[in-house]
Amino acid sequence: SEGSDQWENILKLVGTQNKKDAKHLDSAYMSKCDIFLTSDYDDISSKANSIFSLLGIRVFHSTKDWNAFLDFIEG
Repeated sequence: SEGSDQWENILKLVGTQNKKDAKHLDSAYMSKCDIFLTSDYDDISSKANSIFSLLGIRVFHSTKDWNAFLDFIEG
């Protein structure tokens, strides 16, 4: 295995052709990040609900979800 205990699940979720994206998410998971801010809609942000269910990380798109991101961090 390349990364965490969730590596294979992350790779399946974002697609094996998106290994770099999977590594970013896996790193965030291993670092126990609560949020993940990205400009990648197609491969990451569009899968925010599945990523949250799998990893417990809330994904925000850097432009589409900016206000929701600010609301979340301001808590």
